[in-house]
Amino acid sequence: MWQNVRLALVFLSLSGVLPTFGQVSEKKLRNQYGKPSNGSYTLRTRVSMSTSDGPRGKACVLTISGQLTETELIAIFDDLVATGARGAELNSLGIAAGPNGTGLQWVRDYEKVSLVYFQPGRDRVVNPAAFITFKSKSCAAAREAQTTGFKITKQTAQPE
Repeated sequence: MWQNVRLALVFLSLSGVLPTFGQVSEKKLRNQYGKPSNGSYTLRTRVSMSTSDGPRGKACVLTISGQLTETELIAIFDDLVATGARGAELNSLGIAAGPNGTGLQWVRDYEKVSLVYFQPGRDRVVNPAAFITFKSKSCAAAREAQTTGFKITKQTAQPE
């Protein structure tokens, strides 16, 4: 009986019904956020996400841009990568960073995925807001190609 269950799980995983190594499929992203515009999905007003794709239509690196609170960012992370798909939490670390220590860079590391984001200090804006990186072997090249970091600038008034 267990052999049949394992076989069914392997089939569902390979068919894209179950996530492989916590990764998010392009199909899921299109169903949830619609067709990307200029290579980015619109997650909400003034918040977008671009993807670096790996094999079989699975995203390897998700780059979230826009002004978000930490609570909003964690909610987006929860929507994109279900708790069960992340694996065990390995580490959560905040490090003072930025010009003159103007914020905290956070790393939330799980077995199958990492969330890295910068929480800017008062009157500062950071872009991109976060990187979600999947750790499967098939995503190694996409992870290595991710050379961009966080850009911190003074906040300007937003139009209403």
